[in-house]
Amino acid sequence: MKIYSRKGDKGDTSLFNGKIVKKHNLRVDAYGSIDELNSFIGLLKDYIEDENGSFPLIRSMGEIAGTTSFLIAAELMSNANNGKGLMLGGVAGISPPELVIIGAGTVGQFAASAALALGVSVKVFDNSLFKLRRLQKEIGHKVFTSVIQPKVLEKALKRCDVAIGAISAPGGRTPCIVSEDMVKKMKSGSVIVDVSICLLYTSDAADEGLGVDLGGRRI
Repeated sequence: MKIYSRKGDKGDTSLFNGKIVKKHNLRVDAYGSIDELNSFIGLLKDYIEDENGSFPLIRSMGEIAGTTSFLIAAELMSNANNGKGLMLGGVAGISPPELVIIGAGTVGQFAASAALALGVSVKVFDNSLFKLRRLQKEIGHKVFTSVIQPKVLEKALKRCDVAIGAISAPGGRTPCIVSEDMVKKMKSGSVIVDVSICLLYTSDAADEGLGVDLGGRRI
């Protein structure tokens, strides 16, 4: 095994406490072994099944991601973050903000629940009718749902204030659902939170998880 550092290859490296030791030091080898062990433990945890055959840890991560995605969108829409100054909540006499969610899995479900609790108008798109029915049943609200039809989706994106990408693709890369042209047709100042990278996945910035501005649309 070879270990390289920015300080050259003189055979020395530093520990967490700043102490300089040889690269073949047993502590360096132990740190590497512990890192590998932690990786295996994390992988095994992801595949823990409950009595119903589901993966509770993966679902928990999806629940957190769904709720957080809406909260991030609300923060980006505020004046403090150079947003539109739009409050994502229901106020009497004012038209509610519109949210489009692409994906009716766990992430989409919890994003929808968080938005509905604040009076936001929600539209959910997914190609799975089972997931769309389950989402409506779980959240206890009648929301707009649709299979992913490009024209219908594009129309919804043109009107929405926030779009959340939450498509799940087990065993492979998430397909690109929303094109760059569709994003450019969205309202200026709108926000996209792409949890699953199903929007504009060809963009280098999106691949790297960086915030980008595309014609006034914050991704």
